[in-house]
Amino acid sequence: GNGIVLYPLIVADPPWAYRNFSDTAHGAVRSHYDTVPFADIAAIPVASWAAPDCILACWGTWPKLDEGTDLVRAWGFDFVTGFPWIKTTPSSGEIYRGIGFWTMSCSEFVMSGRRGAPKRVAKTAAAIGLLAGEDRQFYCPRAKHSAKPEDLQSWLAAQFAGPYLELFARRLRPGWTTW
Repeated sequence: GNGIVLYPLIVADPPWAYRNFSDTAHGAVRSHYDTVPFADIAAIPVASWAAPDCILACWGTWPKLDEGTDLVRAWGFDFVTGFPWIKTTPSSGEIYRGIGFWTMSCSEFVMSGRRGAPKRVAKTAAAIGLLAGEDRQFYCPRAKHSAKPEDLQSWLAAQFAGPYLELFARRLRPGWTTW
């Protein structure tokens, strides 16, 4: 072949830019890592890395809902659906009371995008229970700033053939190309 790897499964956690009062006020993301303007994120050539039949799982936050669905489309995918990750406290398992200007944000979401007609290779458990076991549905303890539950990649990899690509990865993951 031509040596170009195309990925039938891509997971992304974009470094969304927010308009906070300062770089450190109210848990501002910029005090934890560099952010990237939407236009620059949308310009990343993800479509050129995606297989003709591909699934995209893209993390977002509620203030970025419009940009999130725009990003899915900008990267060459049709927006299909999504699901929430309800953050809990590591110690008690109670719902985490986050920060926010309108609500006490206690969740983020994963948007699902599709390109072509991706096929599941295995029918594993449905997404309910994905992030913390069947009894808790989408509840899972929060960790360091912006760290996501580890179960998402494992669940997706069990359902779709690789190779796998993770964009804006926080760590190396065996069997995945990280960027």
